[in-house]
Amino acid sequence: MATEPEDEQQDEVFEINDFTVFSDMERLVVSIEATLQEWQLTGTRPNRKFSKGFLSQCNWITKSTQIAFGEHNKLRVSFVQADYPEQVALKTSKETGSEEEDLPALVNDLASAETDFVSRKNIVAMYGLSEYLLFSPERTVEDQISTEDQKNFIMSAMRTAAQSSECSIAMLLEYGDVDRQLFVGCATHRHVHTRFSGSHLRKLQTRHTHLTGLLSIFKEEVKCPISLLDAEDIRVSVLFEYIYRNDSHFDKPSSLFEFSSSNQIDVMHLPMGSLEDPLEEFSLLTTWPNIKEDMINENDVYSDLEPQSAFNWSAMARFSAVEGVLGSTLSRLLHLPRSSSGKETVKAMLGLSHTDPSATHIFGQLTGDSRGVRNLRIGGVAGGMGQVMPSVTNPGGIRMDELPLPIEKKVMDDWMKAIFGGASLTTSPEEETKPMTLPKVTPGSATRTKEFKVPKEAMKSLTITETEEREDDSKRRISELLKSCKSLPEGDSLTARFMTALLHSAVEDTYGPVGLAQMWHSFVQALRWHFDWNKDLEGIHLNSSSQPDLSKCLLHQKLEMLQCCIEARRRRHELYDKAKDFHTDEFFDAQSDIDEDDREEVKGSAEQTGKETEKDYSEMEPQGRLHPLGEQCLHLHRNIALFVPITQDRAPMTEDLLEEHAKMLTSIEDEETRLEAQLDTLNSDMQAFKAANPKAAFEDFIRWHSPKDWNEEQDTLSERMQTPSNVWQKCWQTALPIPVINQARLFNETNIAEEILSMLENATIGKICELSMPTAFALATQQLIKDSKQVADLIDIDKICRLVQAATRTGRRDDYLEALNQMKKVERTILFYRAAFDRLNRAAETSSNQPTEAELRSFVNCLLLDHTNRLDTAETNVVPRGIQIFGGANSSIGNAVCQLMQPAEGRNCLKKPVRRFYTFRWNVPSPTKNSLVLPQRMFAAIELDSCRINGSFVRDTVFFIDG
Repeated sequence: MATEPEDEQQDEVFEINDFTVFSDMERLVVSIEATLQEWQLTGTRPNRKFSKGFLSQCNWITKSTQIAFGEHNKLRVSFVQADYPEQVALKTSKETGSEEEDLPALVNDLASAETDFVSRKNIVAMYGLSEYLLFSPERTVEDQISTEDQKNFIMSAMRTAAQSSECSIAMLLEYGDVDRQLFVGCATHRHVHTRFSGSHLRKLQTRHTHLTGLLSIFKEEVKCPISLLDAEDIRVSVLFEYIYRNDSHFDKPSSLFEFSSSNQIDVMHLPMGSLEDPLEEFSLLTTWPNIKEDMINENDVYSDLEPQSAFNWSAMARFSAVEGVLGSTLSRLLHLPRSSSGKETVKAMLGLSHTDPSATHIFGQLTGDSRGVRNLRIGGVAGGMGQVMPSVTNPGGIRMDELPLPIEKKVMDDWMKAIFGGASLTTSPEEETKPMTLPKVTPGSATRTKEFKVPKEAMKSLTITETEEREDDSKRRISELLKSCKSLPEGDSLTARFMTALLHSAVEDTYGPVGLAQMWHSFVQALRWHFDWNKDLEGIHLNSSSQPDLSKCLLHQKLEMLQCCIEARRRRHELYDKAKDFHTDEFFDAQSDIDEDDREEVKGSAEQTGKETEKDYSEMEPQGRLHPLGEQCLHLHRNIALFVPITQDRAPMTEDLLEEHAKMLTSIEDEETRLEAQLDTLNSDMQAFKAANPKAAFEDFIRWHSPKDWNEEQDTLSERMQTPSNVWQKCWQTALPIPVINQARLFNETNIAEEILSMLENATIGKICELSMPTAFALATQQLIKDSKQVADLIDIDKICRLVQAATRTGRRDDYLEALNQMKKVERTILFYRAAFDRLNRAAETSSNQPTEAELRSFVNCLLLDHTNRLDTAETNVVPRGIQIFGGANSSIGNAVCQLMQPAEGRNCLKKPVRRFYTFRWNVPSPTKNSLVLPQRMFAAIELDSCRINGSFVRDTVFFIDG
């Protein structure tokens, strides 16, 4: 044989066909199989038998992964299973020893009535499955399954993967729009195949709207191969939903907050309520579970499914996310500082006039000047030549009498009277106090008033009503809150009463910042009246040291400081009166400011004269004595008693003054000068001591002022005081014997009071909000604690307390916002409770079978908890769920619900159901009469204009020919 040339052999090419290239279908099948193997979902699944109601209450276990679908699309594969407890029996069909053929585990689920109307999982209610695999688009729009080709492609891959991996779990594919909840699927197990179908109809036929028509659809789909007389009865479960939508005679709960002529505004309680009705819907669910089809009748003209005949009753409530008045008011305090009005002062906001010079004099009223602060005008600024200058709220320069403010003067006067403990803020404190008036206010309209007397005992408590209903736990929480928050003292106080009224003035948008500014200005004017007349501030109680409590908010500290000024001023006047008994009827108030040259001259003269000066002073007549210091005598004169002098009080300071004082001291570089700046109090005490004890020595002063520096056993000064030229000795040498009445005041109460009042009068709206927030949030928390005792199990009040505590201490806006968000949730829960409880309670009053208050409270709490759980569920429930009413229509709760649901025009029947739900189950051989008897199931949900039908149909794939 001739051989081929060598070159031709080298050029020969072997062509190889590669059969390992995967198609899109194969890739998808492999991905599904790998997921099933990883999750160990292959092989025979154990049968389960759940207790009654288990699937409606149990938790659900879900795990998911992502697989590719085509070149660019992705699917989310999720395995969902009921979290059954260990005591639930789990047995395979072979372990049971049953003579029947081996059946998949889902057969028990389809035949069980426990899967009827499970609201927590839509697929469980629609298809009767306690475990399933769900294939859904990973991205709602990009990966949506919208065509029949896509659906059939994925369904083929699902069936192929299930058969090859011997997985008997139901596989469902979500397709179409997400809101329509459309599913299709399958399940295979040896010779048993299950088909899952779903449809959502928006154009209904007559047969889709009642039980008889749906039964015919179910029978047509099953295609029973045997006589209906030989087949088992079809079991039917029915659920009707009746909805109440605020159109009956119980449509206005008392919890609504209304601004009307009939609304009594109580400045002693924070504003609570809602401007809109929070109860959106109230539903009654009536159920007829697992009954034979021939026991009930419903068609297009007749129905014997009356709600009173239902076996089970349950109820549910839907609430709208309304904002409470208290939360919106606190929110306004937080946002006003950042608004355009936040930089406006109170005077600019109200258009306060420039008063007559004599009107601003602090002693204007005390000297009989009738043109005092009462003549301050609002609305117009008096200009030159009698003109009225324009202001922010009065751009046209309208005269005061012609410009109405949100709150009328008479109403404001009555509010101030209530805030200050019923005192009449007139020009003379001797004027008889009239009965306190709490007005009814309608913003922007005329104000009507109704007089009633408030008992004096009621003014001592912030909460006039329901005080006796406070539980010990609420009291403890309030006490802990007030101790830890930097806000206001526990119990009643002027700060609390004023802040309550201020929040009322900031409730309605009709008031706005002008109403808040008007309330603030009126309060400051009342404070000025109290200072002018030396009248104590009712509700401001100083501690034993007569110092402002630095653990409270700055606003309360300022009020305490003003009370200190009032008390100091009264004591000073009393000292002037006592001074007349010392020597003459004349007394001279020492100048608060002494010329530095004169002061240095006095110091130099005292240092030069030394003991000679002391000898001259020893012959002085004692002045400013308070009482003897026990039985002690002077150190150098044992026959002369030692007297305690009348001294000046230490100058009280608020935290802002302390900060300023600390900055001033740190700014002084010279150490000796810095030390002398802190010796004013010591020098004043030495001067008073020398005046009261003219023959006293330095040792006597130490025995009284600093006993720890005196050694009783050795009768000598301490080592610290014996140090040559120490500060105490230098101060003693320069101190002159001057009684308190002639000393320069350490605490000039007039100047301090004027500074406080001036600061408050000229505060901006933003500053007002800043000063008000600690007290407002603390009071709001107290109010929520008191009002939330009926829903204590549904809220976390301790979290609010912690957040408010942090906010009042840091003062950060973000902390206040975080606390406000939690407070709004609690307030919303309280409003929900009040709306539901009020309606049910009023409905029950019309019936003889009334529930007790405890029963009604427990039922409403369950409604709120059910509503919260529905909000936490991301999935939209196809079947409603409610709180079971034991006893149904015959129970007291059921009777109250029935009365609430009755239409106003008819008292004997409920309205037609808004939604109806049906579940059909039928055990028949399929597809032939010799096939296995398998469960068939269909679910239907009918609304006013739509119908949803879902079927789970099981077939025996081994056909037997009749012999």
